[in-house]
Amino acid sequence: MSPDTQHQSEADLARWPHDAEIEQAVLGIGMARPDLLPMLGRITDEDFFFESYGHVWRIIEGMRGAGRSVSAFSVISALRSIRDAAGLPDAGMEGDLNEMAIMAAHRPGDAEALGDVMRYLAQRRRLIAIMDASINDAVDAPVDDTPADMVARTVEALQGVTRSGSAPKGQTMLEVAQAVLDRAFNPSTAERDAVYVGVKEIDDRTGGFMPGEFIVAAGRPGMGKSLFATRMIRTACERGVAVLAFELEMTAAETGARIMCDLARDAGASVWYSSIRKSKVLAGNKGHLADAAAAFADWPLVIDDRPGLKISEIRARARQAKAEAERQGLRLGLIVVDHIGLVATDQDRRGNKVAEMTDISNAMKGMAKEIGCVVLGVSQLNRGVEGREDKRPVLSDLRESGAIEQDADAVLLMYREAYYLKQKAAVMAPADYRAAMDACEHDLEVHCAKLRGGDSGHDVVDIDVATGSIRDRGAIL
Repeated sequence: MSPDTQHQSEADLARWPHDAEIEQAVLGIGMARPDLLPMLGRITDEDFFFESYGHVWRIIEGMRGAGRSVSAFSVISALRSIRDAAGLPDAGMEGDLNEMAIMAAHRPGDAEALGDVMRYLAQRRRLIAIMDASINDAVDAPVDDTPADMVARTVEALQGVTRSGSAPKGQTMLEVAQAVLDRAFNPSTAERDAVYVGVKEIDDRTGGFMPGEFIVAAGRPGMGKSLFATRMIRTACERGVAVLAFELEMTAAETGARIMCDLARDAGASVWYSSIRKSKVLAGNKGHLADAAAAFADWPLVIDDRPGLKISEIRARARQAKAEAERQGLRLGLIVVDHIGLVATDQDRRGNKVAEMTDISNAMKGMAKEIGCVVLGVSQLNRGVEGREDKRPVLSDLRESGAIEQDADAVLLMYREAYYLKQKAAVMAPADYRAAMDACEHDLEVHCAKLRGGDSGHDVVDIDVATGSIRDRGAIL
């Protein structure tokens, strides 16, 4: 059987990867072996190289969608009706379709391999088309279109090839049920999959965060939300889980310095982050800081501190990081974005902050599910908090909060009384100020305002801002 090649030139046939026999076998299964269709996976008319075969597949899909019986006879009849209505000549496919159906009726169960090869060939053709378009894009782009934008578009398109063209291997209900039972009765499953904060009070409340979840840590400046993020980074890395951190506000060096101060604290050293900035670390702490740096250097952590990243660039980098981690035998378990208010949208929203945050929030949740990891987004709160007597935040204090409340699986709001107490020092008696500060200096209130699948509530944990440390209650003296 030779396919209709009237629309394909010899150059096309030579350049574009294809296999006529596989396409014929898939059509035969579609007409004669409905029992093998689930093994094929998802095939669309666009996966066929030959236009005439893609047209036949559309007829088969249309008939099945309408609940009609599909056979070579019924497909040929539909093909004739379409041809006659359009006044087209006979393409001579009737005999070929009969032969395809006859061969499929007696073929072994190799439908899964056929479906995979069909998709692989279609994906290869899409890759070639995207690269051609990318070259044209680079040649014809306006002068204000940056190379970074062009690369991001190309990477997004390339990675979309396998995402959109692969067959969905959805879990059976038996597999879902088994996974639920495994999680319910096997603690090692949760221990393997969960990403923890590393602070007992919060981990007891949440049970750890699971792959596919979007978590938001929010607070006003100085509340410790970025330290909360570095606490999660540390906990994940020390458990051998790979982490990708987008530091849109700080540099990689600043983030690393905060983490190293926290590590040095475990060795009994009090290395202040501010002393590193001023190059005034005490000589006695040199060894502790060097040990912390050595430990930090071995972590499976990637910090991307490029400013003004767009959503598409973040998602593209996340896919790349996942592949890099898997090549090293690791699991990318946590992505941190600090903070989400500095993420640039791909669409021009003309200053519509609500629409921008909706795009960003949707993208963060989508990235968590796509990559199969926890995404932690650090977020600022509205200034309205400052005008209240009780400055403890609530969900409505989130900037453009509607989308975040909807998309986030957990929202943790940070509050430190000591921060606001310092602002009152000038109007308080020294003894009263010192007593009040002693009572709250190391308190970090974490209000789990939303927890999908759990109980919300308040927890108080220890914090030492100077050394970038967050610990279990009572651990910081």
